[in-house]
Amino acid sequence: MLFFRFRKTTAISGLAAGQAAIVEGRVVAKTQLSMPHTREHGVFFAVTESSFRLADRGGRKLWLVDAFEQEQVGFWVEDGTGRVWVPSQPRALTVRGAPLLQGELSRSRRWSGQLIREGDRVRLHGVPQTPSGKEPKDCLALHAPSGGVMTVLVR
Repeated sequence: MLFFRFRKTTAISGLAAGQAAIVEGRVVAKTQLSMPHTREHGVFFAVTESSFRLADRGGRKLWLVDAFEQEQVGFWVEDGTGRVWVPSQPRALTVRGAPLLQGELSRSRRWSGQLIREGDRVRLHGVPQTPSGKEPKDCLALHAPSGGVMTVLVR
């Protein structure tokens, strides 16, 4: 992860289709999602709900995960020289550095989650490709590299 964090970024105007690159810029939303349990909106969220209940380990109570929800919509990343489209691919997206939001649902239930908002500064490693299908035609689309997972660092 440190290698990714300190590698040199490529200006979006200098991206070439098919060559892996690291881009950094601000998130610009086409549409936004509502994050459950909050009034927050963003382009990506991951929420975990857990409850304090009896566990199999020694018959004592622990916080155990009840539900996990993760969603993403496509968004642009702009760096001042251009923009690149990041298509919706929630299973191929790992988020690091996003602020942790959390709250209580009741005395024995709680939730926590991460959110990427419009305007957040992000750093992504991906492979630019010419747009296909439902992607906007005015810019390149940044897809997950050959490993299948795109990591997003929120600054």
